Amino acid sequence: MLSAYGACEQRSYKGPSAVYRELVRYLRAVTSSERIRLQDLHDKVPFYLCKTGDFVGAVEALLAPTSQACCPACRLTPSNFQYYLKMLWTSSVPTGNQLQGADQWVFKGGETPPVPTMLPAGETAQIRQLYVPTGSLVKPYMLVKQALRMLYRNPTLYQDIQSWGFLLALWGSSSALGPNGLTRQALQVPPPSFQTMVLTAGDTILRDLSSQVTPVLPAHLFNSSLCREACLILCIQATVQMLLAQLPQLPPLLSLILDLGENLWALELLLESIQHRAPDMVDMVRQELSDQQCVLLEAWQALGPNYVGELLCLLLGSRVPELQALGVALIHLVARNLNRCPWAKLLDLQRLRVSVHPPGAALKGSGGHVAHIRLTADLQEPTPGNG
Repeated sequence: MLSAYGACEQRSYKGPSAVYRELVRYLRAVTSSERIRLQDLHDKVPFYLCKTGDFVGAVEALLAPTSQACCPACRLTPSNFQYYLKMLWTSSVPTGNQLQGADQWVFKGGETPPVPTMLPAGETAQIRQLYVPTGSLVKPYMLVKQALRMLYRNPTLYQDIQSWGFLLALWGSSSALGPNGLTRQALQVPPPSFQTMVLTAGDTILRDLSSQVTPVLPAHLFNSSLCREACLILCIQATVQMLLAQLPQLPPLLSLILDLGENLWALELLLESIQHRAPDMVDMVRQELSDQQCVLLEAWQALGPNYVGELLCLLLGSRVPELQALGVALIHLVARNLNRCPWAKLLDLQRLRVSVHPPGAALKGSGGHVAHIRLTADLQEPTPGNG
C-alpha cells in the first residue's frame, strides 16, 4: 500500500514515525466506494499523527471534516477523548498501533540536542531553552480551545460528566507523564481581577462554541504566565453551563469535585457559580456527598488532613450561606465517622472556628456548633494509658 503511494522515494527520516507519516499521506489521498471502512481509517489519522510527534497536526485533524463525513471528533467515545487529551497534554503516546490497551507510553515531544560541553552554563541553558523539539507540541491555549470544541461538537461527550472531569483534572496535572499516569499539581491562586477577566472573556467564548463558531482566546490571558489557570477557569465556566443544561436532572458531581484536586480556589469558583445560577443545586451536591460518604472519606484519606482542613475553612469562610451550610454538613460527616478518619486528629479545630464568616454564623445556625463541640471533644479525648 505504502509503496504504491511512493514510499520508495528518498526520505530524510527512517523508523516507525516514517511509516505513520506515509500512512497519513496515503489515507488523506485515497478514495474508495467503501465509505464506512474509509471513514474508520480516516478517524485514525489524528492518532497516527500523534505517533509521529505531530501533536498540533493531530489536534487540528480531530476537528477537520473529511470528504466522507464530519470531523473525527464527532465520533469520539468518552474514553477515546480522554486518551487524546492525555496524549496531547503530555506529548506522549501508547506503544503499539492501537489507541487503547497499551501498558506503556513513550514521550514523542523530541529530545534535547547535545550541547558542547565547553560552553558556559548560562549559554548551555539558553541553547536548551531556545531549542524547539522535533515534535510539534500543543500549547495550553490551543488545547483548551480544541478540547472544548470537541465537547460542543459531540453530544455524547458533552453529556458525559467523566469527560468534563478529566478536562478539569488535566490543568491541575503535570505535563510530564508519571509512571502511574497523570501527576496532580497545585496551580497558583490567580488574583480575583484575573479570574474576572477570564470569566468575562469566557462569556463570548462559550457563546461562540454554542454557535459552532471557532472562538478566539485573548492572548494576554490564555498565553500568559497564568495560562493553565485561565484554561481551568474557562473549563469550569463551560462545565457549569453544561450542568445547568441538564436541570432538573443533575449528574453526579462528587467526581468533578475530586477531579479538581488541591486547587480549592477552583472548587470554590465551581460551587459559587453553580449556586449563583441555580441555588438548589448546592443542596443537591450536599445530598450527594452524604449519599456517597464512603467514597468521599476514602478520597480524603488519600488527600490528607491539610486538604480537608483547607476545604472546610474555605466553605465555612464563604460569604455564600449555602456553601457555609455545606461546610457544616461535612463537619457532621467527620464527627460521625471519626473511627474511619484517623487523620482528623491533625485538623486545626481553632482555625476552623475562626474561619467562619461572619464568625460563628454557620456553626450556630445549622447544628454545626454541636458538631464542632463533638469533634473537638472526641479528638481531645485522652487515649488509654495517658489519663
